[in-house]
Amino acid sequence: TLDDGATWSPVFDCNGCRATAVDRFDSQLVYAGGETGLWRSRSAGTLGSWERIGPPELAGNDPRLPKYEQWEGVHAIVADPQLYGHAYVAAYGTGRGLYRTTDAGNTWTKLRNATYLMDVAVDPINPAGLYAVGSRVFKSGGSFTGSEGVLRSTDGGQTWTSLNDGLAWPYAARIIIDPANLNRLIIGSPGAGFFERTLGVTTGVESPAPHFSLSGAFPDPSRGTVSFTLNLQRPARVSWGVYDVQGRVVWKGDASYGVGPARLEWAEQPDAGTRLGDGVYFARFEVEGRTLTRR
Repeated sequence: TLDDGATWSPVFDCNGCRATAVDRFDSQLVYAGGETGLWRSRSAGTLGSWERIGPPELAGNDPRLPKYEQWEGVHAIVADPQLYGHAYVAAYGTGRGLYRTTDAGNTWTKLRNATYLMDVAVDPINPAGLYAVGSRVFKSGGSFTGSEGVLRSTDGGQTWTSLNDGLAWPYAARIIIDPANLNRLIIGSPGAGFFERTLGVTTGVESPAPHFSLSGAFPDPSRGTVSFTLNLQRPARVSWGVYDVQGRVVWKGDASYGVGPARLEWAEQPDAGTRLGDGVYFARFEVEGRTLTRR
């Protein structure tokens, strides 16, 4: 569609595409995938522009499984909200798992081997924060052996921890990060329903060091200048920026501050091309390697 969904036209019949994604910084770069594998267009998905990419195991081997909504192959494609050409693919089935590209789909690295992986989410502020979910069952019942449920990584997929405490079964088929509260996760669990969890720290980023504190934003909501009060226990260089819910940078800056409270202000500058629409935005502050985010 080129008119906000009013009309549609077919651009690719791959005989088994169930997920799509568009690079957040290049709308010409489009991905599609399903039981037939992974495909890419560098021409905004136009007819005849598609090519097969990725490891061969991203395509399924069992033609019977799509009938039961349990197809082997690509189940989710997610473009990184912060980095051009970075994308993730969750693939279901033996020998598959979570894959990442950092060069617009030319090469792929397997981050985790997981038989029942079904979805992935990326922290919109910090791309090192990842969530992956899997479920051995698609509707309800069945064995949970090998079903990993909800997994979290804070180091770009090098290590993972389980977030299944509080779930009756380790089944999770879909996950999103609440754009209005990056601590809040929502999952769909086959046979059990939808669940939410609010984490104790901001998703994917470190807790603030004890030598500084932050208050604000003031006012909230706002249509003009927004201010924060940063209180430092020792002099430090402070870098901070404003981001939209997709993790795109609206503004960034840095300055040195002394001991005590400091008032940090930001206002959109229409002449500089930063006129913003209504919505939710985030401010991220970094002090000596420590990070704190405010909505």
